Amino acid sequence: MSATAVHERIAALAGAGQHIVDLGAGRGATLAVLARTHPGTTLTAVDKSARSLAKLAADLPSVHVIEHDLAEPLPVTDNEIDVVVSHNMLECLRQPDRLLAEIARVLKPHGTVVLGHTDFETLVVVTADRDLTRRVLLTYAELAVPYRTMAATDARMGRRLAGLVRRSPLTLTTVEAHTTVLPDLAAASAHRLDEVAESARRSAARGLGHVTDAEVDTWVRQLRDAENDGDFLFAETDFLVVGTAP
Repeated sequence: MSATAVHERIAALAGAGQHIVDLGAGRGATLAVLARTHPGTTLTAVDKSARSLAKLAADLPSVHVIEHDLAEPLPVTDNEIDVVVSHNMLECLRQPDRLLAEIARVLKPHGTVVLGHTDFETLVVVTADRDLTRRVLLTYAELAVPYRTMAATDARMGRRLAGLVRRSPLTLTTVEAHTTVLPDLAAASAHRLDEVAESARRSAARGLGHVTDAEVDTWVRQLRDAENDGDFLFAETDFLVVGTAP
């Protein structure tokens, strides 16, 4: 599966609806697919980041944008929305169960929610030094919250989605796992590994994590070596859950 295929799958699971809302829309990867596959549907992006919403609005002018902190109640009336989608957002909240209750409130009866999240502890990278790669990836997964722009992090949120939905007012209907596989270093670096290396360096600079800055340099060289030797492979798994409102 490509790096964009997970958004295509979320859009497919969302199905049709007169009004679809993307919570934590970022720059609109899922909404771009929905705009293409669901012409005529009212699409709304909700996100805390004004910068992301500005980029989204420029790229997708037909999408309505709402700047809003998802830790607060949704600025939507009861039973108003047909479909809610969200990808890689729930880990940012200290109390994700509150948002699930809000989703149940704003959905129309039997409306659909599609939640997707990368399970960051499942990242796979092939290099010569298995231990070093494990420590770099663990540092990224556990990156200390104060040095990210969100209130919380949870490297296991992907695998937790189903349980969170089961314990919410929503009804869990399906659970899927989708793996993005990138055998090319350039594609994997643009998608994830540049962020992994930078995050590991920031942790090392503050005496946090499981690697030193020099070890990150070694790891980056090993990525290139694996590419040159034909051994390189990157993969990450997203869990997708579908639920319905009462």
